[in-house]
Amino acid sequence: MTMSRALAQLLIRDLPQIQKLAGVDVMTFAHPDRLTRAEAEKLLDWGRSERRLRDAYASKGGAGFAQVKPFFDLIQHFLHAHPQDAAGAPAEWPAYTGPKLADNPFGVTTLEEAEARMTWAQTRPEYAAFFDGKHPEHAAYVKDATELNELIANTRASAPPAAPTTPTPGENSPTPSRDAQRRIRELMQNPAFKNRAHPDHESVMEDVRAAYAEAYPGEATAPGAPGVAPPASAAPPARPAGAAPPAQTREMRLAELKAHPAYGNRSHPEHARVIEAELVALAEPPTTPSAA
Repeated sequence: MTMSRALAQLLIRDLPQIQKLAGVDVMTFAHPDRLTRAEAEKLLDWGRSERRLRDAYASKGGAGFAQVKPFFDLIQHFLHAHPQDAAGAPAEWPAYTGPKLADNPFGVTTLEEAEARMTWAQTRPEYAAFFDGKHPEHAAYVKDATELNELIANTRASAPPAAPTTPTPGENSPTPSRDAQRRIRELMQNPAFKNRAHPDHESVMEDVRAAYAEAYPGEATAPGAPGVAPPASAAPPARPAGAAPPAQTREMRLAELKAHPAYGNRSHPEHARVIEAELVALAEPPTTPSAA
């Protein structure tokens, strides 16, 4: 999920009420639309300590997942993606330059606000009426959600395409973030990192992926599996023409990484990322190639 100023403002506005209902100390925030690093870290610690929140987040598609995921995305954004100064104070959001909306029954004036309203609505307890066909307000919620989604879809369809942001071939890769590299090393020392049965394993792995993406922009992550894929520059061995590519296993990734010229060369610019990718692969369970 892409975090925006409009969505952050809605979520931060609700956090004190949520904490009050949970019976924990209510936090105050320095800004109405962004978190400091200290605030984000405190919220993450609280979220991990609440079993109900962890279970809802782990449900991946359950009714509770849509309620809690935006808040975890908010925290991750301000821990890893949002620009901050050395003291952890967040930079102001850039000025909005996206599509504007005509008058509408939702009172939103931009596409960003409309998307934020739709995401935020799903975090609210009353949104349960949308799924409950017997709820007296079910029809109203379905109507509003349908119309808001149509407004978003139509606006996106009519908006001019965004300028490409992918670096052109030959451009130098961005300089790795030292802070993100440090967080990767710290996360790898967490007992939950290597223990797949640990209740915090998945959340720690998500932190690792987010820190890796910040440290090495443009590098791929392993889809559908915990851990980080090897650097894009660690090309797989050549195979005979016409042969189907084998399913890449943990052992194959480890072999490729050890064959990378940066693996044993501490002065190589890619040494750190290759070693970190190896450590993440080692945290995965052993696999073997499928029988031919």
